[in-house]
Amino acid sequence: MKQTVQLGALSAANIGIAFLFQWYVITQLGPGIETDALFAGMTLPQLVLLVISGSLMHVLVPLLAGEEEDRLCHDAWGFLVLVGGLFSLLATILYMTAPWWVPLTVPGFGDAGQALTVELTRIQLIGMVFAAINGVQWAAYHARQQFVWAEFTPILASAFALLLLVWALPRFGVIAAAWISTLRMGLQTLLLAPGMGRPVRPDLKSVAIQKAWKRIKPLLLGTAYYKTDPLIDRFLLSTASSTGGLKPPVHGGREQQVLDLLDASPHADSTTVHEWLFGNGRKAERSLWREVPSTRANGNLSASPLTPALGPLVSTHLSRGAAALSSLGREPQENGPVSTQAP
Repeated sequence: MKQTVQLGALSAANIGIAFLFQWYVITQLGPGIETDALFAGMTLPQLVLLVISGSLMHVLVPLLAGEEEDRLCHDAWGFLVLVGGLFSLLATILYMTAPWWVPLTVPGFGDAGQALTVELTRIQLIGMVFAAINGVQWAAYHARQQFVWAEFTPILASAFALLLLVWALPRFGVIAAAWISTLRMGLQTLLLAPGMGRPVRPDLKSVAIQKAWKRIKPLLLGTAYYKTDPLIDRFLLSTASSTGGLKPPVHGGREQQVLDLLDASPHADSTTVHEWLFGNGRKAERSLWREVPSTRANGNLSASPLTPALGPLVSTHLSRGAAALSSLGREPQENGPVSTQAP
């Protein structure tokens, strides 16, 4: 029971730090082509890892768990050499051909956005090799039932990466985020290295390796089918976007209605605007409109300090905002700003 609680806490901490890493990148860089290129560059490396490395974990742990320590070391090193060599070769091919295949995954990006995505993808392909090796190392730890350290190493690596990100991102930009993600995988490989046991000459013709190949073949096809969602999502978002990124397109005058309202209220607090967007009554609307100044900047949303925080909210909850306009007696016009006359 104690170990179960420990593993649950470690998993939650790992998820939390990973969330903070991405949250810091988004809040510092803001929505734009750099952020889009960074996350688009993660797509294919993550897909390859989910399909191959994820399937390996399901196969390797049962195979290694029933072996003697000496046999386990030989087989673990054999799997590490094979997986490391396979992913290194794959990463090299993808790295060299990136200028051809990366633009196909983000056809909606402009030339500058596609070039940046190629650069960031190449950096993260290096991390893909480390992450694949980590999968073999985790399997060795799990086969020995050493679960705590296997779950704790990602926390150490991610915490170090987060601290480094806080220092490097404002100085070096999105390139730093890509390199730090790769460094995090490499650091995790070093921390997990003791679980492989003493270095031995791998036996690439062992029975375990032959069994693993037979068992993993049917898993690859099924995993490839249901793990392609992120790649398809980013492709469709890029294709549909009119902004040259991964953001959904602007839906006519309805989104502009909400944006004009935010522009008209540069001093409104985020709680009031949030309540208004979700249609919580005329009280919120009156409070919001009391903040409207006598004069306003036309066509420039940057006057509002809430814009950086509420921009994604407006896009995500556009339909609710339109419903709020309707429920408050303000039918959205197809083309035209919201009236600035207070109710």
